[in-house]
Amino acid sequence: GINLRAKSLQVYIDKFNPAIAVRTSPADYHAGERVVDLPLYALSLLPGEINRYFAIKYYTQSKITIGKAAELAGMDKVNFEIYLSKNKIPISLLSYDDIQNDLQKISTLKKIKQ
Repeated sequence: GINLRAKSLQVYIDKFNPAIAVRTSPADYHAGERVVDLPLYALSLLPGEINRYFAIKYYTQSKITIGKAAELAGMDKVNFEIYLSKNKIPISLLSYDDIQNDLQKISTLKKIKQ
């Protein structure tokens, strides 16, 4: 069988605390919170997977816009939003207060125009 519970990877993660760890094996692809299982036949996907990881990380930390995140991930904005949705990551990071403030600004602008 295939051993995906090797202790050496966990020791490495505990010691060096990498943002992401990649394990290659004959097993199928799986992306966990910090470990990506990458099948040997898919090694060529590694750079793209790393880019997607950092695109999501920086976007969810509000360090880059969704458009820049999509660019970093190598996707157009619509496909990146679909990718986020499929992975249960919100495509809007606006808080309730942000939305309320925007609505108030729109209301004020409408009154000025009249």
